[in-house]
Amino acid sequence: MKKFVSFVLSFFLICNVFADTESSRSANRKTALRYLQLAKHYITGQNWESALKSCVTGIEYDDTVADLYYLYSLSLFNLNYTRSEFLPVIEIALDSSKTQWVDYNQSNARIFYSDLLCTTGKPEQAITVLDSEPMIFSADAEFIRAKAYYEINSAESILKAEQKIESARRVYPDDARFVYLFFGYEYNLLYEENEDKTGFVKKELSPVARKIADSFIARVPNYDKEHSDLEIYASIFADGETQKRLLKAFDARGFKNILYPIAALEAGVINQEEAVDYFMEFIDGEIDEKILIQFYSMITDEDLRKYFNEHLDAFNGTLVYDTNNNLEANLVVKYERGRAKQITYDAENDQCIEWEADCDFGMPKEMTVYDQNAIIKFGTYPNVSTVIFKNANNENPDDYELYNIIDETYQSKAFKIINAPQVKGTDFFVVDTSTLQHGQELFAEGDIVKSSNTVERPSQEKPGAKILFSLLNGQAYSAVYSADGRVYATALFNLEGDVCATRNVDYDGDLIYEVTEYYAIDDGKMHLSDKDKAAITTNLWGSPLLDAGIYLKTVKIDSNVDTKIDYEIEYYPDGGTVIRSDEDFDGNFDCVYKSYSRVDAKPLKEENSYKILDLNGEQVWVSVITEDKIPVIVKKGEEEIKVVPGKKKGVYWLDSAWETAYENEMLLELEGIPQGHVIQSEYEGSYIRAVIFGRDVFLKRVEREIKNENSLDGEEN
Repeated sequence: MKKFVSFVLSFFLICNVFADTESSRSANRKTALRYLQLAKHYITGQNWESALKSCVTGIEYDDTVADLYYLYSLSLFNLNYTRSEFLPVIEIALDSSKTQWVDYNQSNARIFYSDLLCTTGKPEQAITVLDSEPMIFSADAEFIRAKAYYEINSAESILKAEQKIESARRVYPDDARFVYLFFGYEYNLLYEENEDKTGFVKKELSPVARKIADSFIARVPNYDKEHSDLEIYASIFADGETQKRLLKAFDARGFKNILYPIAALEAGVINQEEAVDYFMEFIDGEIDEKILIQFYSMITDEDLRKYFNEHLDAFNGTLVYDTNNNLEANLVVKYERGRAKQITYDAENDQCIEWEADCDFGMPKEMTVYDQNAIIKFGTYPNVSTVIFKNANNENPDDYELYNIIDETYQSKAFKIINAPQVKGTDFFVVDTSTLQHGQELFAEGDIVKSSNTVERPSQEKPGAKILFSLLNGQAYSAVYSADGRVYATALFNLEGDVCATRNVDYDGDLIYEVTEYYAIDDGKMHLSDKDKAAITTNLWGSPLLDAGIYLKTVKIDSNVDTKIDYEIEYYPDGGTVIRSDEDFDGNFDCVYKSYSRVDAKPLKEENSYKILDLNGEQVWVSVITEDKIPVIVKKGEEEIKVVPGKKKGVYWLDSAWETAYENEMLLELEGIPQGHVIQSEYEGSYIRAVIFGRDVFLKRVEREIKNENSLDGEEN
């Protein structure tokens, strides 16, 4: 549901699928208002699904109608979506910079919004919403104000809350919400834990609270049977015979309430044994932790305490805690055999669970941290053994990072479990609510990395790929790359010298690592494109990191697996590249390609070097330098020979050109001659030597008097 709402909201706020013309906007507005009326009709009939769809469609036509967002949030509320899902929707309705109201229901939206704020731990904001101009005064508004003041929980705010209820009891005498609110909060204030934590002390009510309590006690008989629990609250706040009469009347009518044995035992209506027997009817259900401990502390008989302890040792119920002081449980602890089995925590009461811990006989073993998309696994709590971070934007279950933690090097403590100090004669463990933590408080990412010996993360290099990094003191020193469970590469990191990482890769899936990649730190001279940075870091670390400051320095390939490199590429700043290859697999490079760094608008300068076979069958290194793919110089050792284009495409002469007819003749003679083999023919008293070099043919006219006739350039003796 949450994803659906998020998608729809994003769609509403950033898209407008209708034409942005004055006439179309007017037509869309009218259509949106028709859907608004339709939504109202559905809401009148409690058809919340149809109301929701009408609001969605209306907002598609015009996303500035505040009423639609209000009814949209109201529909989500009644369809049991979480508060975290419809809270942002109502905020849009009340944002005057985005929406405007059509009807006069803005006050209802403010009340709805303030109630949400109060419930989700923002009581001060709730009061501000209600008190802003125009100030809202109604039973709903006064109820929320009183609740907010109670929730703030200062001496001043509690007095304001009591004053609000004192006024409301006279203005709205039949509204039972104020009675429940008063008794609920005042009960929490009435009993205070004593200094040695062995029990609770009943405090005196303030004069205002005493007056309210007496008034409500007097009106209890006027409330319907469905409000029978008010009689218990009333009896707790009553005195003497009135208290006893209320308790006896409640019990005589067969009503049941977990507060009855507390109030009845305190008033002397029942004895301790009767109280314990009554309380045991609730022992395996859901119990407020404070009520359980309060009742236990009232039992002083040793035999009854022993009996009670036996039940605590086998406790299979659920303890709930109200940590936000808003009369709503947000910490839930399920027990099994007297120990916590599962603990869930909703920090803000927005019905979006922050974390959930699974326990083994009271000790947390695994915690799912929903707001951080993480899972924490424990060794001996709070020592962490594993931390898993999931990708929040990906439903793929394999898209996660998994940190394996060295034992006893990293702790994450969302809560502390303590032995309840009031319980004597056995160990009964409860949550210390003062130690609760959530969100980022549970993670110190730097410490997680430093404490890990391995990290597993997904890789975008190929489908189904994962990388397992091995760490030492927070630094990766090796990695294993796999896809669908099959290893295809390994790497070493943090090497000495100018190479910071090497990676051996099996590209053809034959389980032999024929490719070795060498990576180095970029000092800012490489000027890589974002595309190149993304490709390099994805291959090495699994995902693109544009600010990583690393580049691929060298690639070496052993294609025939004879442990000798047959292909090698080196990368230099500004596009500079050197490629070496061993064409005959004899362990020696036969060809070298060099691309010079390209600066500004200068021509692209390249150099191709080959071993050619001269007329005597000896191998000689010769290089051809090109500019923008056009040969300009031939090098032999340190000698540079000028290149002159011939008449035919792809034909070049050394030093100076000769007749076109000779070019045609030599091209015919070169047919079937392997690349790099020098041939020679005689024409008109001169020799023409020729060789195929790459895609081009190079010719040299040599005079007869040159005796040494074994090379392309006709070097003299």
